[in-house]
Amino acid sequence: MARSEGSTKTAIEPIPENLFRAPIDYLYAEHFRQLIVCNLLDDIAEDPARRDAPRQAARVLSYLEHDLPQHIADEEKDLLPFLRERCVPTDRAERVLHLLSEEHGRDQNLSDSLCAGLRALAAGKPPTSKETFLRAAAAFAELQRRHLAWEDELILPLARERLTAEDLKTIGLRMAARRGVDYPD
Repeated sequence: MARSEGSTKTAIEPIPENLFRAPIDYLYAEHFRQLIVCNLLDDIAEDPARRDAPRQAARVLSYLEHDLPQHIADEEKDLLPFLRERCVPTDRAERVLHLLSEEHGRDQNLSDSLCAGLRALAAGKPPTSKETFLRAAAAFAELQRRHLAWEDELILPLARERLTAEDLKTIGLRMAARRGVDYPD
């Protein structure tokens, strides 16, 4: 899937902490941030020598090293287990949930391979292997966009339907704790 049309926003803005009270909305907001990361990667891959590449690379690197692991934990430790517990057989969700878990592992592996190139770019140097870096950036962005489409179109609507208010509160509390944030009252 190509870059999101009409998106010129390149700042990866923090998500308001009050959204921990609405964890599904928080996840949608986080997915928007991930699309911004994909767009930044597209920009970097298009011209790694561009003047703003070091700044963009630093933003993406920070996201991949800090925010993405937290987001994957939000889904793997909280959202997906609650969904597995609450879904009914007619939802036929188990296969998609399994595929998403597998992709989370690939996300982390691709992210790790990108980080070396991003560190070099953030320091104003070219990646050790430009070709390897460009392939990893393209693969990561493509996988993320497909993954986010599944989650936004299938998983999060199903979560809205199946999860209880208590489930959502527990998920929100855990997400906030994972980030060292007090759950907003």
